[in-house]
Amino acid sequence: MYQPNSWFDSSIFLIWLKDIWLNESLLKPKRKPLLFFERCTSHYSDDIKNLFILNDSTYSLIPPGLTRYVQPLDVSINKHLKLEIHNKYTQFQINSLIAKSQHMKI
Repeated sequence: MYQPNSWFDSSIFLIWLKDIWLNESLLKPKRKPLLFFERCTSHYSDDIKNLFILNDSTYSLIPPGLTRYVQPLDVSINKHLKLEIHNKYTQFQINSLIAKSQHMKI
């Protein structure tokens, strides 16, 4: 599942659905799987729609602007995690610049 440009397209989403999500959800035969995801073009191609139909699964697209209400992890955890990663990376960059400047000959 490597994307050289780091974009998450429908082919990558389809691989994830087949290899991860459907494998896990189909292990519970008494339940009809339901997956919610954001309204992004990579999330609702014909191949993806057909995969859900063929596997008797259901999906629902989150309407624009409602992600923060229906995906609490985006607000409660991911926001803080992303901020911490950003702070660590910024500190790493600063430390690298300091180290480089100390090794420069004037």
